[in-house]
Amino acid sequence: MNFELIKSYTLAILVVLSLLLTFILWNYKPNFERVFDTDYVDEINLGGTDKKQEEIVQPESIIFKRHDKYFGFSSPRDTEEFYNEMQSWVLYDFWSTETNGPPNDDYQVEVIFPDAISLDVLPGLFDMNEDVEELPQWSFRRMYLTLDEETSTLNVFFLSVDGRYRAKAVVNNVAKQNNVREHIESLEGMVEYIPLLDTETPIYIRKDTVNVPKHTVTINTIDQKSLVNALFSDPSAVRRNVIDDETFYTDGQRQMSINRGLMKFVNPYQSYEPMSLNDLLERSIKDINDHNGWTDTYHLQEIDLVNNQIQYQMHYKGYPVYNRNGLSTIKQEWHDQERIQYNRPLFSINDSLGGDEVELPSGYAIKNFLQKSPNYELDNIENIKIGYRLSFQDSAFYTLILEPTWYMKYNGNWQEISMENNMMNKEVD
Repeated sequence: MNFELIKSYTLAILVVLSLLLTFILWNYKPNFERVFDTDYVDEINLGGTDKKQEEIVQPESIIFKRHDKYFGFSSPRDTEEFYNEMQSWVLYDFWSTETNGPPNDDYQVEVIFPDAISLDVLPGLFDMNEDVEELPQWSFRRMYLTLDEETSTLNVFFLSVDGRYRAKAVVNNVAKQNNVREHIESLEGMVEYIPLLDTETPIYIRKDTVNVPKHTVTINTIDQKSLVNALFSDPSAVRRNVIDDETFYTDGQRQMSINRGLMKFVNPYQSYEPMSLNDLLERSIKDINDHNGWTDTYHLQEIDLVNNQIQYQMHYKGYPVYNRNGLSTIKQEWHDQERIQYNRPLFSINDSLGGDEVELPSGYAIKNFLQKSPNYELDNIENIKIGYRLSFQDSAFYTLILEPTWYMKYNGNWQEISMENNMMNKEVD
């Protein structure tokens, strides 16, 4: 065999090997684990629903005035229904002026919100017939409906918090006016309310005793991994640490702690820029929508524009829910368009297992008790309402007890009213 023949055989073998390797490469499927988690988007879901601004910003009470007496719906659900109907009204001819207090008609309706709301939020709450180029730069907490018999319209007033300014719009709809008049005249489904003090903007409390069901409810827990994905920009950089009963997650800058059903998230972002109420509200609602964080019924409760803080209160069956450990509120703080603080419960209420009705003291008894108690001044009482006290049934945190009771806001803090020991219980959220 000569040298040329050997070269030919060698070349042929190399060509065959090359073809074989090419075939293997084309058909090779590496068994690497995916770096990108295709379930990531699904994991940023706390199990709640998207909410619009008008669903979150709700009044705490609606009072119907007939001459010198006051009435409200006996069921909180009826109050919600009436307000939802109001949101379908079209408001015309919006304008504002100076005033010396609220209207004082014999027939009128007073809609009271839990905190002051700036007028620039109105387009997100009601259907306005025309764009108002520049809304007045003041806030309202109360709006009033009065009947204009001459024009068969409804007048809608927004009163500034200090009572010095009043904005007005009209509803040009006879059927809507008749509906409001019918409620005031018939008082169907309503009970009487009494003012705590005789002021222009009083606190109204239910006059007689009321039976409210107690509930034992099961809960669904929120997955901690979903929160990590929602709150940290790079979840893969987050490290977990457990100290006693508290779990910590951190990426070296942000930190999330979880303890006994409560999540607290902190982002030590230093820059600060005040936000308008509308911007803060829109950004906060969108942020919670982005991870489906409305896991129960929550309504706007408080806004602090000095610190860009906003708080939402859990509601059940139309009543607010309170808990001294923060398990019934969602709180956020924003600095320079950045979320720096976020506290929320890590559960959602599921099914009710039932419970007996609880008879609560009458509004008269509450008023008399508050007037005679030496522990506080009536002028420092900001609000009074019936709500549910939330507590866990056992240490396993699988079921909750919702116990109805009277609450009041005193010097900026909600407290349970305890008439048995003639003193106020500890503050709640």
